[in-house]
Amino acid sequence: MNSVHTPFFQRAFQQVDGASLGIFRILFALMAFYNTGKYLDKELLDYRYGLPEFHIPMPFFDWVPVPSVETIYIMYLALLVCSGFLLIGLCHRIAAALYVLIYSWIFVLDASYYMNHYYLMIIIAFMMIFLPMSNCYSIKQALSKRTNRFSCLSDSSNTAPLWTIWALRIKVEIVLIYAGLVKLNEDWLLRAEPLSMWLKESYINEGHIFGNLVLENWFIYIGAYGVILLHCLGAPLLMYKKTRLWVFFIYCLFHIMNSYTFHIGVFPWLTIAMTTIFFAPNWPRKIFMRIKTALGIQEQVQTSSTTTTATNKNSSSFTQISFIQKAVVIFVFTYLGAQILIPLRPLLYPGPVIWNEKGHEYSWRMKLRDTDCIGHIQIQSTLGRTWNLHRFDLLEWINPRQMDNYTCHPRNLIYLSQFLEKKWAENGYTDVAIFSYIKKSVNGRHPQYIISPTKNLTKLTYNHWQLDWLEPFDTDYKSWHLKYSKQKHLM
Repeated sequence: MNSVHTPFFQRAFQQVDGASLGIFRILFALMAFYNTGKYLDKELLDYRYGLPEFHIPMPFFDWVPVPSVETIYIMYLALLVCSGFLLIGLCHRIAAALYVLIYSWIFVLDASYYMNHYYLMIIIAFMMIFLPMSNCYSIKQALSKRTNRFSCLSDSSNTAPLWTIWALRIKVEIVLIYAGLVKLNEDWLLRAEPLSMWLKESYINEGHIFGNLVLENWFIYIGAYGVILLHCLGAPLLMYKKTRLWVFFIYCLFHIMNSYTFHIGVFPWLTIAMTTIFFAPNWPRKIFMRIKTALGIQEQVQTSSTTTTATNKNSSSFTQISFIQKAVVIFVFTYLGAQILIPLRPLLYPGPVIWNEKGHEYSWRMKLRDTDCIGHIQIQSTLGRTWNLHRFDLLEWINPRQMDNYTCHPRNLIYLSQFLEKKWAENGYTDVAIFSYIKKSVNGRHPQYIISPTKNLTKLTYNHWQLDWLEPFDTDYKSWHLKYSKQKHLM
């Protein structure tokens, strides 16, 4: 039995340069630091969590309490401290664990604030708990190399098991490949939507670096198909040395353009930072060596035998690898297996995801849908009174960001109606019926009713497998985009 597994673990624990892990940690910490810092604004936090009376948490997390704005501010301060500890490589496992716990708490408080890069930062930080991320370019290494202030940049004695590099590479591949696969759908392939709408709107509102080209359909289709090829073909090519640098360069251009066009926060820069893990483990050290050579910096050169010994120390045989080490490897790769399966769960649910929203989260379904809603919610009491709540009327209890999410999402629309039922009960209307006259436009299609106005929302329950109360999705593409854009200010 052991003889079968010996080669795998011997290969997995082969020691390689830990420099790329160190740079990965630093870049991630910088992204986390920036992403956290921009939320250290009490007015912004009050807008998100203080003023709204109602919050719909992420599925299965309705038991998580919503802290006060002051507490959330302190939580963000703690995240900033954790990011700082990760940056300098001090107690990085504890810092990563605290980062995951605190950020996850904030992350699940309200479904309307879901962003793919929030989720990505949480799962990457979770992996860092189990990886030796502080062997290089950290306080620990700097203290151990006090005799030569430059040796921490070039000494190859700070190594890491090979499996740690591959674990991060696999995680990045999962994100990139799924980002391409999910675009193999009718809207993206046949109509280049919603990319076409967004590029044209971007040009009209702000102009574009490509000028009038973004108004040309042929140019938009080249971009749409190019994105699929970049993710589905380019991501695997990052694994090969001959194509790695060229693909990385294209990815950099792609993400910079995304940041410029769509203003999507830290995600493009985070993805560029993560993609560096595909280069050779010692790539940072080679760069630092070239810089030192150019600057004429001299340092004591290790002998070949010393370097070889340092690089290969602890390249354990099967019998020297502890049970805990093997368990960690098995756990991390099982976790990665789950990360491969989770994005596939939309295939288990009936109906298109862009309509029923089931399985959208945690599936890397990025830039696939543009949804807008119009209409109102009608509340009827047994006493004969009727209230028509238009979307802007809901701002008494929720903010505009929540309103867009809650009224367009079938699940959240049900939960919103339950909240309204309780509010009316507080005013003495204990038996009301609530009906939805809200229509949803998906990727520029003509608006369609989400739920039939004949169905009383207070009598509906949300089930993950049965959505028989949801109106069928009319896949016929009847563009209403320009008309909607003109009327949007009236909704």
